[in-house]
Amino acid sequence: MKIRSGRPAVAVAVLAVIASIAPVTAASPRSGPVEVTGTERGHALAEQGAARHRALGVPSKAASLRVWRTTDGGYLVGTRLPDNLRTSIEERADGTVIAEMSYDVGGLDEGGAKTASLDGRLAAGPSWQWRSQGCFSRLGGSSGPGWLDSCYAIHKLVNETNSRDYYKLEQWGTVAAANLGKIYNGWLAATRAASGSSTMRWADWSPRGSTSGSCVNVTLSIAALGVGFSSPAFFCEQNIPHKSPTPGSFRMEWSCGCIWPFGQPVPNSREIDYLQAVSVPNGGAARWTLSAGLHAR
Repeated sequence: MKIRSGRPAVAVAVLAVIASIAPVTAASPRSGPVEVTGTERGHALAEQGAARHRALGVPSKAASLRVWRTTDGGYLVGTRLPDNLRTSIEERADGTVIAEMSYDVGGLDEGGAKTASLDGRLAAGPSWQWRSQGCFSRLGGSSGPGWLDSCYAIHKLVNETNSRDYYKLEQWGTVAAANLGKIYNGWLAATRAASGSSTMRWADWSPRGSTSGSCVNVTLSIAALGVGFSSPAFFCEQNIPHKSPTPGSFRMEWSCGCIWPFGQPVPNSREIDYLQAVSVPNGGAARWTLSAGLHAR
């Protein structure tokens, strides 16, 4: 189980969301995902999803999860339908399956970071404070050759007097083959949300360069205003960060570095993980569109 530094000691619910994210209205069967939580298939997927979320380091119970069948024939498992959800599964003639999903998450300074000086908390010094996190299980079609589960966590730097506010985003996940399939690559990415987010500036990101070779334990770390945040990771084969000049836009890819018919088969799984830190104007909101995808066959 992965333990993230700065995570609260008490158990937090999967997809606990702060007030800056508006509630989502349930989609109709004609316009979007259809909830199937109460079906036999839904119960089974909720049990699987809870186990896989726990494996990613986030407390989860099947009873708290809901299951939707997406318009492309896949399934999504989480505590709520995320904002601006978009999914796709492309099944090519050669048997390759490319599955993708994206959704919006964010954080808002509730009351302003500088109010800390009014109640004496500033004396405690700057620190990263948890804002929101969540996990989703994205399953391909019933005969899909692979799957990718992903989580995110957002922290805010509090008890500081800078003219800008700082937010940290982490995305992490597990990609693996299913049935008799093999996985070739998987990725997690974030861009500044088109609406609801303040203008961002880069503060830090990790990893800062590619790695390749045998499996190794690494420590990802970022810092803002001299305050660090770290997270353990386990990288295998090729791990390729793509840092965009556009603040907030970052993509992390795992690749086996191989071609068909080679690839990582069952029961092997691979981790994808990265950190980024950005700043926004004081009192502003940091909001991202997160996405995830995999290539399997």
